[in-house]
Parts: sequence; structure tokens; C-alpha cells
Amino acid sequence: MRINIPNNSGVGQVLQHQLVPEINNLGKAVAGAVHASQQQYAYNNLAEYEDGPDGLKRHESTYHETYWQKQNGSDPDAVARYEAGINKMQQDYVAKVRKESGDMVADIMSKRAELRARKYIEDADRTQAKLFFNRTVEANKLRASQAAKDLAPMFWNARVIDQAFLAIDQEVETQRGVLGDYADEVKRMKGAIIVEHGLKAALADPNMAPAVLRKLKEDPEYKAKLYERIPIEKINDIEAAMKSADAYIRAREADDERAIRKAEMDAKEELRQQREATGAVFVEKYVAGTLTAREILKSNLEATGENSKKYWIEQIKAQNDKYKKAGDEGFKTDPAVKRDVYVKIINDPESISESDIAGMIGAGLSNADGKQLIDERRRRLEKDPARAAAEKAVIQNLGRDRKAGIFGDAQEGDLEYTRQVEAFKRWSRANPDQDPSEYYETVMKPVREARLFGLIDAVRDPKAKREALEASGAVPKGKAKDEYGNRADGTKKGSGYFGELRRPDGKISTEISIGVNMGGKEVEIPLLVPTLTQKEIDHLLADKEPTQQMIDKAVAHARKRMDKGKSPFAQAIDTWLTAARKANPGSSDDELEAYYNKKYGGK
Repeated sequence: MRINIPNNSGVGQVLQHQLVPEINNLGKAVAGAVHASQQQYAYNNLAEYEDGPDGLKRHESTYHETYWQKQNGSDPDAVARYEAGINKMQQDYVAKVRKESGDMVADIMSKRAELRARKYIEDADRTQAKLFFNRTVEANKLRASQAAKDLAPMFWNARVIDQAFLAIDQEVETQRGVLGDYADEVKRMKGAIIVEHGLKAALADPNMAPAVLRKLKEDPEYKAKLYERIPIEKINDIEAAMKSADAYIRAREADDERAIRKAEMDAKEELRQQREATGAVFVEKYVAGTLTAREILKSNLEATGENSKKYWIEQIKAQNDKYKKAGDEGFKTDPAVKRDVYVKIINDPESISESDIAGMIGAGLSNADGKQLIDERRRRLEKDPARAAAEKAVIQNLGRDRKAGIFGDAQEGDLEYTRQVEAFKRWSRANPDQDPSEYYETVMKPVREARLFGLIDAVRDPKAKREALEASGAVPKGKAKDEYGNRADGTKKGSGYFGELRRPDGKISTEISIGVNMGGKEVEIPLLVPTLTQKEIDHLLADKEPTQQMIDKAVAHARKRMDKGKSPFAQAIDTWLTAARKANPGSSDDELEAYYNKKYGGK
């Protein structure tokens, strides 16, 4: 707008003074409106740049989360790297905004980003401190687990264990700056891990368990100090592990004792046979008149008794006296004496010994007739190879039955075995025309059947047997048949093919199921199957991952049962059959099942 005002007009002067301020105010108003418009435009763009789908805030949040997800507290420069990273990201984004929307939007955005960055960095400091704290705690747990393994063999030595705990507490004290008041809790945690895992490992190891168990029993104060370091709920597990170890040690001691007795019996039997052989040689030399006192004294015979050194010394002295009396004529035979000896040999060769016949030389028998009668006795005692093999097989079967516990346990079983062998030998001599295997079937079948039915009763209704074992302390308290838990398909777990198996941690396993693909679908089968070796069973009971060979055996066993229309899991008869096979290795499954069905009708 243009206004012409004459310079010489007074009216013009007045109008000019009135319009100038209004024009100035109008200019300011117009400028303010423009600035407000620019400011509104800046804030509109700022909201898009900060809060939009590709906004800076989203990038900051993503960077913060992904960065700290990768950290574990081990990098001391993690916060500095984080701060540099988020600052660079913000600066690059602000530079982009400055280029696209100008300085006003960029400046406002830069200041707001700086405020957010401060908060993110504060949070980063806290996160790094927490990660470092957690890492320190986990490192202490790992060191405690390793210490438990290292100290397990030494839990019988209270002084070593006390020194170990002192060193562990001192180590944690050096970390108090990081752990703060939680350092005391870390001490308790490490102590609990070492005692629980160390004791369980020691009690589960046959070589460590005896010394550790003896120390815990003989030193209740030491045991109480260890128990103070573990939670109350873990004490029952340790007690169960102690009972399992005690039962195992007693069983091993019993096995060792039986092995020692067997070795002693075998040694005695071998020496007896050697002495019998020596006696047979002495008989021949005595009959020939060539046996000397020096040879007798150097022999392996006992000092006194039948077929002893004293006996043969007396025999050759008596023989010398007889020779002196007989003179040049020598010994003569009394027909009545010879006939009496011959009758005894015919009726029962065992009723008269070679020594008895040799002693009659010079007292009713000549040297020639004495030798003839001894040879006749030996001939009648000789057996044909087939019968000798049959008798040997029976004695081997009796030995197998002794090992399986058919005759009872410990010394009582050994004595009964000896009685059965002697009874069989007497029967065989009295019945030379009968097959020795008939004796075994007639005499031993009822004994074995009684043993088998004992196994059946224990599996069919194990409550009474288990209660008796628990009361005696032979086994730790177990679970009822319906307390083994459920399988994946919801069915109740059973007692498995082996019955209750005690794990190193004192707990019980019966099946240890696994899911496998069979015929295109997932099938649950037991891993603990009869085709596993004892080493493989121990591997699974130790809670270790099954090997592919173990899985293959389990699958093959399950497939074989399923092809016959049976469940892959053990039923009552299957549990019993596993025990029966072990106790009666010479019996077929058909024979064992017949015994089972005879009493329970196959149920």
C-alpha cells in the first residue's frame, strides 16, 4: 500500500505520526505469524522423525535391547562402547534430519536425543553392573561344582575339608565389592553345592564310599557341620545316598567274603587232590618196597591223620619189621584175607582204600596180591568217558545253582552245596546204570522251583519283602508300585524289567522312557531293557545321555515285543523273568514261564 503525503501539509504530518506505529505493529504481527507457522511445521516433522515407524526413538530402543542381549558382563568397556554407539547413531540421524528439514527441527531433535541418551547410558551402567554381578555368581557356582568333584575323595578328612571351606570363603570376600551383602549368600550357596554334590559323588563311588561313610558314622560332630551348610530338604537326599552306599558296601563285602571262601575251598580241594595223587604214588612205591622216609617227609602230605606223613612213616617201619620176620621166604597171602578184600572191592570200591590194602601186605597179603587188589579197585572206580562227562555236568550244574543262591546265602549255601555234591556222588556209585542227569532233575527240580516261586512272590507282591529289607536297613525306603509317576501319554509307570534300580543320587528309576519314531509316529519306549549291559545300565542311572547304541537296543527290543502284540513296557511277568534268568542262567524262557503260569495262570 502506498500513501502520498505532502511534505508541506500539517494534516500530512499528523497522519504520518499516527500510521507509523500501526505499520510497525502490523510488521511484527506478520513476522510472528510466519515464525509460529515455521515452528508448527518443525514440531510436525519432529514427531514424524522421532516417533514414526522409522523414527529415532525406535532405532534407539532396538539398539539398546540388541546390544545388551549380547553382553554377559565379561567386557569391562561394554558401557563405553555402548555410549559411543548410541551417540553416533543419534548424530547420524540428526545430520540426516538437518539435511531434510532444516536446522530448527535438527536442533530440537538433537537436544531431546541428548536427554534420552543420558537415561539410556544410566540404564546401561545398571545393566552392566547386574550382568557382572550375575557372571560373578555363576562363576562361583561353577567353581563350587568343580571343587565338589575335586574334594569328593577327601570327604573322609575333616581337616582338608575345613581348609577348603576357609579358602572358598576368603575367595568370596575378595569379591565383596561386586557382590555387596550378597557375598554371604554366595558363601552359603558354594558351601551347599560342595557338600551336596561332593558327598553324593563320594558315596556313589565304590572306592571312595567306605572311608567317607565310616567317617560320617564315627564323627557325628563333623557330619553335623557338613549338614549345617546344606538346605534341610537336601539332608534326606544325603541320608538316602548314605543308606544306598551302606547297602552296596555290605553287599560287596558279602561278595568278597564269598569269593574268599570259594578261593579257600578251591585251594583246599586242589591240595586234597594233590595229596590224593601223592598217596596213590606212595601206595605203588610201598607195594614195590621202594618208598623211603626222606621222600615221605619232603611230600605235601599233612603231618598227621589218614594218608599223612606220620601214617606212611609208620607203614614203612611196619613193612621193614614184616620183611625181617618173613626172611628170605617173603610175604605170603592168606586166602581168607584176600577173599575178604576182594568182596569189599566188588561190592563197593569206596569201602576200602588203597592205603588199607597196602597195609595188609605182610599181614595176609603178598606184594604181588596186594598190587593186584589195588589195581582191581582202581579199575572198578574208573568210569567210561561218557558217564564221567555226565557226572561232571551235574556237578557243574550244582555249582551254577550255588552261585545263583539256590542253596542259600553265605556259608550256609556253601555247606549245602557240598552236601548235595557228596549225595550225588553216593547216588552215582550206587546207581551205575542210571543217567546222572536223572538225579539232577529228580532232586534239584523241586529246590529250583521253590526258589523260582520265591522270586515270583517277591515280584507279584513285593510289599512284605521290601518292608523286611527296609526294616533291616539293607535297602533305603522305596516307593509303592503306583508312585513311579506317569509316562508322557499319562499311563502309570511300572517296575520295569529290572524292578527298582537305585541311582547314584539315591533316587529310584524303573523304566527311563524315551520317544522314538516308529512307523512314522512318535512312540514312547523304555531305555532300561534286558539287552543292555551292566555298564550301559549304570550309564543311564547316572543320568547321562543315552548313546546311539543304547537307543538302537531299546528300539530293537520294543519292536520285537510290539510285533508280538505286546507293550514295549514290562508287565509283571517280564520283571520276574529278568530276575529269574539271572538266578537260573541254565533255564529257558519257556521253562521259566511255565513255572510262573503254574502258580498264577499267566496273569
